Amino acid sequence: MRTRDFLVAVKFFLSLVTRCTGETLSCVICNSVDTPSCVYNPGSPQQCSSDSVGCNIVKLYVPNLQDDSDANFNDKAGQLISLSRNCTKEEPHLGCQVDTSRKQAVVVCSSFCKTSSCNSCPSNYQPVNKYLAFILICIILIYTEI
Repeated sequence: MRTRDFLVAVKFFLSLVTRCTGETLSCVICNSVDTPSCVYNPGSPQQCSSDSVGCNIVKLYVPNLQDDSDANFNDKAGQLISLSRNCTKEEPHLGCQVDTSRKQAVVVCSSFCKTSSCNSCPSNYQPVNKYLAFILICIILIYTEI
């Protein structure tokens, strides 16, 4: 009987710390062109629309040149042009690709995640719920002597 009570308590707690199906996703929304701090200090997440499936980060870079002789003419090769953080309604192509459809070619790198606040700065993003769940389960195990 004691084991059953323990399992009920664990299931209840886990339901509290996991995201509910109906909960709206929150992502950081900014771009470094309008707000330069978006790169290192993007601010707080904002609620996404109900049809959003995740958060993304898109970085644009100056393309690296073909060889060292070309590099002498462009010391900006590989430099970050802009960074944007947003909600997204579809899962984008991940990784980096060269985009030649613009006036000047750029390298576009995209990342995608599905949890709230996951596109904030890594140093600011702490999956607190998982740590709390682990600590609570350890405490329950110690006190119930299972």
